Amino acid sequence: MFLYAEGGGGGELKAIGSRVAQWETFQVLYLDGQRERIALRAHNGYYVSVTDSTTPLGVVSATGLGALERERFQMIRIDDTHIALRAFNGRFVTAEGGGGGIVTANRTTRADWEIFEVVAV
Repeated sequence: MFLYAEGGGGGELKAIGSRVAQWETFQVLYLDGQRERIALRAHNGYYVSVTDSTTPLGVVSATGLGALERERFQMIRIDDTHIALRAFNGRFVTAEGGGGGIVTANRTTRADWEIFEVVAV
């Protein structure tokens, strides 16, 4: 499954995409020289953002208007094609259930659901 921003952005991020198309494509913007701090921009220009960090869910959406605090992530390289993302709230981004639903930033440790494959398009 691929991360999916319905409409190319403007709502919750989900891990339901079955193929790489516009709504599953994100531009990676490097915010530092070490290429560890990033922002992700959806197809329609919205930024991936942790929109609700006050609840246990920490919902991730593609609704940010710029690379501000909630739209900045630490990219942790696992290997040449796999990464984990740590959000501004210190939590790891996770594909709930291993995929097939919502994406959150609520995990304190990294496991399988918090590892994502990067596919160049």
